[in-house]
Amino acid sequence: MADKKIVLKNVEVNWAKLFDAAPKWQSTELEYSIDVKVNDQLAKLMKDYKLNKQTKNKDTAFNGADFITLKLDEKTKNGWVRYGEVFDKEGNPSSDLVGNGSKVNLFVSLGDSPYGNIIKLGPVSYTHLTLPTKRI
Repeated sequence: MADKKIVLKNVEVNWAKLFDAAPKWQSTELEYSIDVKVNDQLAKLMKDYKLNKQTKNKDTAFNGADFITLKLDEKTKNGWVRYGEVFDKEGNPSSDLVGNGSKVNLFVSLGDSPYGNIIKLGPVSYTHLTLPTKRI
């Protein structure tokens, strides 16, 4: 399958790591990530394209609803550096952090890999931004 670009509309997100890439699991390489609550559109997409992605379910995220984590490597295999992107409602670049429970339009890329069809993170455009709460 050639890469296909899709917009997931008005999805709820948590744990957005979009401005500062975080270390990948047991690696020194970095990645951007965001947890996305599975809605009807995402569930249909996962089924129709037979995506190699397992849903997770934790009481602490999305009140126990199913979700997936989307990731994007900071560097491509050719060494190009990528950046997390967030846009406001008007389509302008934004430096606002995306808080837990925010509703966003999420651009994703579908493609194939040796492990099956995959879904990758793209730019985020928020429809309703929830500001992160400060922890004391």
